[in-house]
Amino acid sequence: MLLSKIIIVGAGLLGGSLGLALKKRQLAELVIGVDSNPKSLEEALRLGVIDRSAAHLTEAFEFLDFPVEADHAEKKRPKERFSELLVVCTPVGFITDLILEAAAIAGERRLLITDVGSTKQEIARKLDKQLPPQVRYVGSHPIAGSEKSGSVNANADLFVGRLTILTPTGEETVVETAFLEHFWNLLGSTVIQIPPKQHDSILARTSHFPHLISSLLLQTLKIGDSVMVGPGFRSATRLAAGDPALWTDIFFSNQEAVFDVIEAMQKQLESVRRMLDGGNRTGMLKLLTHSKRQRDALEK
Repeated sequence: MLLSKIIIVGAGLLGGSLGLALKKRQLAELVIGVDSNPKSLEEALRLGVIDRSAAHLTEAFEFLDFPVEADHAEKKRPKERFSELLVVCTPVGFITDLILEAAAIAGERRLLITDVGSTKQEIARKLDKQLPPQVRYVGSHPIAGSEKSGSVNANADLFVGRLTILTPTGEETVVETAFLEHFWNLLGSTVIQIPPKQHDSILARTSHFPHLISSLLLQTLKIGDSVMVGPGFRSATRLAAGDPALWTDIFFSNQEAVFDVIEAMQKQLESVRRMLDGGNRTGMLKLLTHSKRQRDALEK
């Protein structure tokens, strides 16, 4: 066992997959799920994603003081510096407030907190100097998931072979960062570390803006067009099936970096317009060839 107990806030796809992954690998003696939606908690319990459920963080922290079942207690767990972990698996708009709430409830308890949010800079800025010394936060972002949602779609191997990004903000969290790297490694992830601002800039290009483009493509359809939609259009717009509320939070949380990509795309579109208007077939061929090479390289 790596952990004595873990609190997972958010019983959705990522939170559910994390619970299943921990159970499959026997990395936690007790998995506590927190969600404001009773149906989500009932589903998570039914699927075996979590061991205990709580509607609020206060209730979840009460479980931390309970002894684990005898069969778990008998298992040998290495002495780690952190025996308890809290992972926030909610939309990014809720993460900061939940971390601050958890820190207030923790009191004198030593607690490590991480999250799985898709943006990091805003969270780091809001938490700066707000946490007590015994509570430490290091951001995590597993590049995993899909347009599907809910613990019913949870997968114990969701993190296997995936990249997880850690975004520490200072040298005071070196030990915590090393622990989380080990944690995600045990779940099957390759781990890298980059600053929050760099993380958000890259994700704006590789994840956030592509989702926006996927949504905008659907807005170009006219009445009757859908009967002629083929596999290519369906593939290009797959991302638009994601949770609208979750993605609204992401765009507003990372708007500065998204603005940069929008500006770059506007320049690209204007360049294409000029090529078409000027009959520049050579330029168009060069652009498409370069893009094909880039796409082919992603599969290597």
